[in-house]
Amino acid sequence: MRAVLDAYFDGINSERYDEVAALFAPDGELSAPGVRTRRGPEEIAAYFRMVLARYPVHHDQPTRTVIAGSTATVEISFTGELESGAPITFEAVDVFDFDEQGKISKLVTWYDSHLVRSKLAAAQRMLTTEVRDGIAWVKLDRPDKLNAMPRSFYGELVQTAAKLARDDAVKVVVVHGAGRCFSVGGDIEDFGRIPDGIAAKRAYMREALAGFRAFDELPKPVVAAVHGHALGGGCELTMVCDIVVADETARFGTPEAGVGLVPGPGMVRGLSHVNLHWMKYMVLTGLPLNAEEARLAGLVNTVVPEGQHLAEAERLARAIASRSPLAVSVGKGILSKGAWESQEQVAESIALLQAGEDFAEGIEAFKQRRTPEF
Repeated sequence: MRAVLDAYFDGINSERYDEVAALFAPDGELSAPGVRTRRGPEEIAAYFRMVLARYPVHHDQPTRTVIAGSTATVEISFTGELESGAPITFEAVDVFDFDEQGKISKLVTWYDSHLVRSKLAAAQRMLTTEVRDGIAWVKLDRPDKLNAMPRSFYGELVQTAAKLARDDAVKVVVVHGAGRCFSVGGDIEDFGRIPDGIAAKRAYMREALAGFRAFDELPKPVVAAVHGHALGGGCELTMVCDIVVADETARFGTPEAGVGLVPGPGMVRGLSHVNLHWMKYMVLTGLPLNAEEARLAGLVNTVVPEGQHLAEAERLARAIASRSPLAVSVGKGILSKGAWESQEQVAESIALLQAGEDFAEGIEAFKQRRTPEF
């Protein structure tokens, strides 16, 4: 039994997942919090590869092993790095059941899923905030991924909005992107990690909509300063800002139909800014608009020369900050009233799309860098 355990952890840490899967019985099972049960060596090997995608650097260190009959309980210290390079550590317990042939018949991994999620969220934080002279500069700071939004981002939006609302030193907010662009939207690889089932997909969509809504309902004005791509969730984030400044490199688009979806926050808030024909053009074709087209469509207030988006956003932010904070807050609240009445309908509709064959094909095609076959 100990030899199998040694082979298991050696294989996990050296990424020899087919060898690890071969340690399981043909009908062996693996389960973990929030993960559907995997059965058989093929599914189990695929699960470990999925874990590797989330933690490119990882190490399971057994710290204590107790064997009783055909069951082995192993306490583990997990250390690893996320795709961003951010470190993460947590404790877990693996409970192995063995069959008469010495194969693993069942493995149950236990850990504090709430603690792990909070650590993941902290490690993946992509919003940074700096307050200067009454202006909060909120940066989408994941430039190595073109500011793609992982699931944890939506919780960050809620937390950041709440913090900004409480901070009396903040009169106006400017949102901008680090690196080459504003944001390319939701992290497609993260979409593939949403558990199966309508309920899980509905929960994901509700989280996303709640994040965007929190910024939309922030009682302080928000200016988006956009350069480069603002696609999918990136484009939709500008839709929940009050004023949008774009430089000449900006490109706005909602390409979600290319992976079998529609733009959730865009369906809720888009028509507040864009007329019906422009919104249909964006949703149905997925084609991007350049900065001037976006201005004509109503997505953008002002277009400035390349690289001048932050300076123009600051000029407008200072103008807003000089006005009565109470009057500005009341005006924003009245103008935004009733904007989220379709939120639940949108969440339900997109959850159904995420459970469909087109979405599965769209994600697979994206991973394989090919044209989807719907």
